[in-house]
Amino acid sequence: MMFEPGIVDGTRNSELADAVRSAQKLTDGAYELYNRNEETLMMLLQKILRLSKEEKEWHIYFYALYELMYEAVRCGNYPAVIKYAEVYYKDSDLYMDRELPNYPRTNMAYMNTWTYEQIFSAYYQYHQINDAKMDVFMKRFEEAALKYGRTAGYYESEMDLGILYRDPELLEKGKKNFEKYEYEIKGCYVCQHKPLFGYYLYNGQRETAVEFFETIVQKRIPKQHQWCYQYCEAAEADDMCAFLLQTALRLCRTEEFRYFYEKYWLKLAEKKREGEFKTVYIFADAIAEKWEQMSEDLHEAEKDVAESVKNTTVDNIELGLMWWCYFALLDKSGVHEVEIDLPGLSKKENGKTDCADISAYFEKRADEYGMKFAQARKKYDYALTKQIYWECAGLYGKLDS
Repeated sequence: MMFEPGIVDGTRNSELADAVRSAQKLTDGAYELYNRNEETLMMLLQKILRLSKEEKEWHIYFYALYELMYEAVRCGNYPAVIKYAEVYYKDSDLYMDRELPNYPRTNMAYMNTWTYEQIFSAYYQYHQINDAKMDVFMKRFEEAALKYGRTAGYYESEMDLGILYRDPELLEKGKKNFEKYEYEIKGCYVCQHKPLFGYYLYNGQRETAVEFFETIVQKRIPKQHQWCYQYCEAAEADDMCAFLLQTALRLCRTEEFRYFYEKYWLKLAEKKREGEFKTVYIFADAIAEKWEQMSEDLHEAEKDVAESVKNTTVDNIELGLMWWCYFALLDKSGVHEVEIDLPGLSKKENGKTDCADISAYFEKRADEYGMKFAQARKKYDYALTKQIYWECAGLYGKLDS
C-alpha cells in the first residue's frame, strides 16, 4: 500500500487527506495494482505532491516524491524518474534535515535511501549519465544511506552496477557490506537479495546460486519474510529463472546461461510470458524453437520499439539484441518472412518483410544504443555483450567487431 497507515492523521487539508486515502485504496492488496492503476496513480500523486508542499506537510511530500518514482520504475517510465530526481535533490537539501525532527516515529528518514534506490534504477542504465555523473551520484547515495538508514539498499545497488560493468571490486565490496547491513531489510526479501546471484555467477559459485534459487522458489526463505510470496511476482519460478538468464547474459557467462536454461527453463511447466521479463521469455523460447505464439511475439517486438523512448539505454540494448537473435533464429527455422510494422523498415509487395532484414534492423538499433552506452561508461564492453547474446542463442560464429 502507498503511504504509511495514519500518515494523514492531523492533516488539516481534507482534499489532501482524501487524495492520499484514494492512493492507498488503489494499491491495497497486491503490487500488480500499481501497474493496473498507473495513469490514475500518477495524477493522484502529482496532486498530493502539490498540495502537501502548499500545506508544508513534508512527510507526505517526500513520501509522494518517492511513490512517483516507484510507480514510474514499475511501469518503465524512466524519464519521469529523471525528472523527479531533480525535484528531490533540490527539496531534500532545503527541507529534509530541517523538518525531520518534526516527524518522529515515521519512515521519513528512510525515504531518502528508498528514493535514491529508485533514481539508481534509471541512472545506472542511462547513457546520458556518464562515468563522472554516476560517480557523483553513487557517492551521494552512499552518504545518504549511511546517514539515514536502510543502508543495505545502497550496497544492493552497488552489486547491480558491478554486474552491469562485470566489475569484481564493486561486486565484492557490495556483497560484503550488503551482508553487514542485511539485518535492516524490511522490504521484499527476494527482490533485495537478487543481486547476490550476480556475485555467485561471476565468481563461479554455481552451486551456491542453485541452492539460493531453490530456496526462493521452494519458499524456504526465513519465516519473517514469507509474506513476500503473497505480493512479489519476482519470487515465482518463471520470473526467477528469467532473471537468472538475464543476469548470466549481463555477466557474459555463456556456460551459466546454458546451465540454467537447460536445468530449469526447459523444465518449467508454465511460463506466464508477461511482466518485466516478457522479452526474455520470448528469447528463451525462440532458442528452443517454440514458435506457437509467433503472432503475439511480433506484436511485442513492435511494442518494444514503440516504447523505446521510455526505456533506459541498457533496456534498449538488451531488447535489441534479443530481437536480433529472435529473427535470425526464426529465419534459420525456415520462416523467412513475416508481417510486421516497424518504423523505418520497408515491406515487400506482399506486405511482408524478410526476417533477415528485421534481424539486421534490430542489430543496428542495439549497436547504436550499445555504442552510446560504451562511450559514456568505460567499464561497459558492448562488443563482448553482443557476442554473448549470439552464442547463447546458439548462433555460433565470430561476429564482426
